[in-house]
Amino acid sequence: MVGEIGIFDRVLRVLLVPVAVIAATVFAPNNPWWAAVALLFSALMIATALIGKCPLYMLLGIHTTRRHEPEVPRSLPRAA
Repeated sequence: MVGEIGIFDRVLRVLLVPVAVIAATVFAPNNPWWAAVALLFSALMIATALIGKCPLYMLLGIHTTRRHEPEVPRSLPRAA
């Protein structure tokens, strides 16, 4: 099963995490809600980068991998 997230997208997500964590520490004294949102964003980005699948990409049908083959259910034979 091929994920929707390509290598470039994964690296970009991992690079955005430190930015979000720094933003969380900067805005935490002023507004704890922004800090919570930034930390939640960081956790989501790390999880999707590690798993290779993004729920939003699944809903929208976006694939950033080089080659994407549509998934065929295993019960149906593939066309020759």
